[in-house]
Amino acid sequence: MTDGPAAGWIESAMFSMITALLVVLSPALAGPWHGTVGVDWTPLGRSDLAWVDAGQLSGTLVAATDGMLAPPLALHLGVTTATDAVLLDLGLGRLGTTDITYDGDGAVVSEAAQYVMGLRLGADYRRYLRRRVLPGDDSAPSVSPYLQGGGYAVIPSARRADTSWTADEQTVQDSEAGGDRARIGAVGFRVGGGAEACFSLGACVGLRGLLVVQRSQEVGEGYKTVSTLATLEPALTLDLAF
Repeated sequence: MTDGPAAGWIESAMFSMITALLVVLSPALAGPWHGTVGVDWTPLGRSDLAWVDAGQLSGTLVAATDGMLAPPLALHLGVTTATDAVLLDLGLGRLGTTDITYDGDGAVVSEAAQYVMGLRLGADYRRYLRRRVLPGDDSAPSVSPYLQGGGYAVIPSARRADTSWTADEQTVQDSEAGGDRARIGAVGFRVGGGAEACFSLGACVGLRGLLVVQRSQEVGEGYKTVSTLATLEPALTLDLAF
C-alpha cells in the first residue's frame, strides 16, 4: 500500500510508534483496567480558513492537511486505569471514480478507474497526575489533570488505470499515482496535556491542548519537497469508561 517514494520513511515511523506504544503499554495494563471510548471536538477556526484560502490543500482531498482524515469531531478508544490510559484513533478518506465509454451499439469501448486513499492510524499514552474516577468507585467526582503524548501515520494509496492506455501511458500514470501517494503520506507527533472532570459513572468531560508536529513530502520528477507543520491543537473532550 505504501509502495513508491512514500514508502520507507512512513513505514520506519510506524515501526517506531509501535515500539514506543509497546513500551508504554505495560504500566497502563498493570492495574485493574477498563475500556474507554470518547470524542475530541476541535472547533473550526480562522487558521483552517486561511489554509484553504492560501491554496495549501494537497489536491487529493484525502491527505492529512485536507481535513477529511481529521474532522472536527474525532473518535478514540482504548484502555484506562486510574493512573494511565492508552488511546487509539483512526481516520479514513477515500475518493474513487470509474468512467465507462460505450460505442453506438452499447458495447464497452474503454473503462477507466482511479482512486486515492489515506488511512490515518494514531496512538497516545496519557498519564494522570491525579487518580481518575472509574466506574464503581466510591470516590466523589473530581478533576484529574494529565500529560499526553503520541503520534500518528497516514498510510497512502492511489491508483490510475484505463483499458485503452498503452503500456507507456500506463507507466506515466503510475508515476502520477506515485506522486499522489507521496502527497497523502505523512507522520506526526503530539505532546501536551489537559484535565478532565470525572464522575462515578465513568463519564469525563475536559479540555486538552496538544502541540502537533507533522512531516510530509511531495515528490516529482527530479525534485522532492519536505514540509513540516507545527500547530497547537486545543479540543473539548468527552470520555466514557466501562
